[in-house]
Amino acid sequence: MSDALAANDISDFDFLRSYCLTHGRRIFFDQGEKFTEACDFVVGKIAIAYKNDKYCKENNLTPAE
Repeated sequence: MSDALAANDISDFDFLRSYCLTHGRRIFFDQGEKFTEACDFVVGKIAIAYKNDKYCKENNLTPAE
């Protein structure tokens, strides 16, 4: 996963590319039947980021907080 900056393109490699967390999560979620343990781990970590983001928004926290 990376930002969409052209300088970060490494198209020499064969992999699935994602430019945002939501799409990155979907890739792991979709592969869950093949790689259950690894994908569940990653999706769980992304869930923590979503939970923290929601908490910060609900409590009007500043970037510094």
